[in-house]
Amino acid sequence: MTTGQRKYGGPPPDWTDPSPPPGCEIFVGKIPKEIYEDELIPLFEKVGKIWDLRLMMDSLNALSSLQMKSLKIIFLTLFNQQNKDYF
Repeated sequence: MTTGQRKYGGPPPDWTDPSPPPGCEIFVGKIPKEIYEDELIPLFEKVGKIWDLRLMMDSLNALSSLQMKSLKIIFLTLFNQQNKDYF
């Protein structure tokens, strides 16, 4: 885990099968700064079983003002590619 990253999931306890195959990771951008895992996880679980969710947060100077704005993106890994095209 790196600074500015919040992680949910990973292999379940006692997992012996291989990790999800390539192509199961999805990039989701422009996440509003006031939304966190408690709202995101139930939303994404409607699409498929989550292997891993990494919520990346960083502060960037807005070019139009001196206020700090929060930028959030997500890297979401599903157990399989079946529902990936939903996004």
